[in-house]
Amino acid sequence: MTMKIFLVSATQADDDLVTPTLDALARHDIEHLDLEATDFRLAMSTEERRAYHDPPRNLMADETVTAAEHVRTSDALVFVAPMVAATVPARLKGFLDRVLIEGVAFNFDDEGVFRPAMGHIQRVGLVTRTPHSRRELLALRDGAHRTILRSIRLNCGYTTRATHVRLQAGDDARTATAKAFRSW
Repeated sequence: MTMKIFLVSATQADDDLVTPTLDALARHDIEHLDLEATDFRLAMSTEERRAYHDPPRNLMADETVTAAEHVRTSDALVFVAPMVAATVPARLKGFLDRVLIEGVAFNFDDEGVFRPAMGHIQRVGLVTRTPHSRRELLALRDGAHRTILRSIRLNCGYTTRATHVRLQAGDDARTATAKAFRSW
């Protein structure tokens, strides 16, 4: 079954995690947003922050409107980024803060109770390269895994499946991503 996948990457030019990931998911319909190439703004503007809890007015910039529409119409989300200080890089964190907001990723009902808004997302994927050993990641509480796979899945359904490809220096990204995404 072909899925519509929104792939968001925040990699430097010399760290090629994107190409093997795109190759592994080639049988699907992929919309790719390269945060480095598009100069996606890191921080919310003052106006965006003031309107944060006022959907749909909280999506002000063209880049966030377009990205939010991709999130709303996709079956799966895949994030590709190197780990920086045991978590996701600032550019990807800025994307999450500005796009996965009220009205896109979650809502509040009349009593103010949090309600997930991404129940249509079937799968969430994360491809990272880390300089840390597995033991160091456990001690540092693996911020990339917590931010992407745990937090974002709270905004999806209970049946949303997660895939994390965690590469160490020297690991072959092509083989690892092909194996991890084989069942997608």
